[in-house]
Amino acid sequence: MNYRAMFWSRLFLTSKVVCLVTLAASILSGCASQAGAPSQFEIEVQGSPQGLIDERTDRRSTILHSYLAGQFSYIHDDYGTALKYFEKASELIDTPSPKVHATLAELYLKERKIEEAKREASRAIEGDPEEPAYRLLFAGISESLNEFKEAEHQYQVLLSKEKPLVHEAFLLYASLLGRTDRPKEAVEILERYAKLSDGNPVAFELLGRFYEHLEQYPNAESAYKKAIEKTSLSDILFNSLMRVYLKQNKAKEAKKLCQEKLGVEPRHALATRILGELAISEGSVEEGIELLRGAQGFTLDLAKAEDGGSASDELRFRIALLELERQNYKAAERELLLLIANNEGHAEARYYLASIYAGSDRTAEALSLLDEIHPDAELFTKAKTFAAFLWRQEGDLVKAADNLEMVLNQEPKNLKARAYLALTLRDAKLLGRARRVLEDGLEQFPEDERLLFQYSVVLQEMNDEDAALKTMERVITVNPRNSDALNFVAYSLVEKKSDLARAEQLIRDALSLRPQDGYYLDTLGWVLFHRGRLEEAEEVMERACSLVDDDMVVKEHYGEVLLRLGKVAQARKVFQNALDQLSDKPSDEDLETRDRVQKRLNELGE
Repeated sequence: MNYRAMFWSRLFLTSKVVCLVTLAASILSGCASQAGAPSQFEIEVQGSPQGLIDERTDRRSTILHSYLAGQFSYIHDDYGTALKYFEKASELIDTPSPKVHATLAELYLKERKIEEAKREASRAIEGDPEEPAYRLLFAGISESLNEFKEAEHQYQVLLSKEKPLVHEAFLLYASLLGRTDRPKEAVEILERYAKLSDGNPVAFELLGRFYEHLEQYPNAESAYKKAIEKTSLSDILFNSLMRVYLKQNKAKEAKKLCQEKLGVEPRHALATRILGELAISEGSVEEGIELLRGAQGFTLDLAKAEDGGSASDELRFRIALLELERQNYKAAERELLLLIANNEGHAEARYYLASIYAGSDRTAEALSLLDEIHPDAELFTKAKTFAAFLWRQEGDLVKAADNLEMVLNQEPKNLKARAYLALTLRDAKLLGRARRVLEDGLEQFPEDERLLFQYSVVLQEMNDEDAALKTMERVITVNPRNSDALNFVAYSLVEKKSDLARAEQLIRDALSLRPQDGYYLDTLGWVLFHRGRLEEAEEVMERACSLVDDDMVVKEHYGEVLLRLGKVAQARKVFQNALDQLSDKPSDEDLETRDRVQKRLNELGE
């Protein structure tokens, strides 16, 4: 059977383009103060003996080679080799080169070599004291080493220059002050920042936390409300404002906040539970019990205080997400690397960092990060699904399937993962495994449309055509408007030359749902051909070919129609065009079609 099953659309990540020579040239320019000015290196060379010039030229060449080789290794995910080359370049450079040292610091962070990362970040600052990213990097590394005074100094330097405003510096400095038991100073910093930034919502959120810590609940309430005004009623802000309301015994305001949250998210468990408890406290016992049943299994833990370290991690994570929203990927990467250095078990940081790497064609590192997410983490199944997608992109369908198996081990009722696994196993030609996966799913969900459809296709690919047709009939029973199932059954019937009248009705039903689908039109044309309505078939097949110009089977069908009509020259041209469509990597079905078409051409002769 030549049934052409649906293909899932694939996502293609944009390639990372790095101009290595330009970067290398900027490194070799030393500490030149302005564009076009001779570097210190060039000035020294002009006044040196020839032998020294050759020596320095050779040294310069070695630096250039080391840097280029390091960058090449870096963008190909070979971080161990990149580290060696950058270390060599760093040793040879007389004056600090911030790009080299900042990259080295990042590579050391990946290796968990925190002291070495700090040293290189310091040298990057020495090479370019005006670059905020280097100071933020150094401060973050210092914090992970609990060297708070050094971190504080860097934040103070950044805060002393309000143009450009380094937003992260204010937030991270306030967080540091909180970690070192100086909440009043943190409040001063955040109030200053709120004015300078025209009300950054994260600043108000953090300000609310410090007011809450100082038991200044009205101020905390005001800060949280301003944060909500600037953004939306997120779960974090809902929890924070609710906590302050409850501490002030503001039941009316708490109830209103719950209703507002439920207006946006009708199944929000925490809002439902709080409403239930408030109803009970007000004497509406039956209403309260009903609400609590709806939130069954949810643990109310609003009053739990976070320690300084976890609050700092959370803030750094929020900053990373904000940088991602701004598409400032380098800054987001820096914050996530620092977060992982301070908290290796932070699954969300690993997941989002993997997303950045995957988006910049650093697939190997993305997969490594996803692989390190612990099975107990809430994000584990999401990480494994993401890893499966990346392995598919890399062409390793077996590893993709292995990751999806891990998802199903934890979530046997995850229908999307099961369907994705079945598709992956089909593509890997592991049809027996695909069949078992689908049969296991159908035991739990016997009427699931997606699983039934995939099961039918697998049976068809295993040459069990009668079972495939029977299963696809079940899909139509479950959903009479599943156009792909209608097409499948219609095509199956015409291939069997069985019940052609029903086949025509089914494919016309499919076309009523998707009238411009070239494959559906091909099926209709093929039905009409077998019913002897050749002029109608020709018209339909011509339309099908115009919509699906690169399919050999469609053109084979069109050629057969033309041949039956006696249009031999036109049929020969269509058959030849079908052969020209053969891909560089043909499937077994493509090869079978090629052989049939070639045989037809041979029969027609010149």
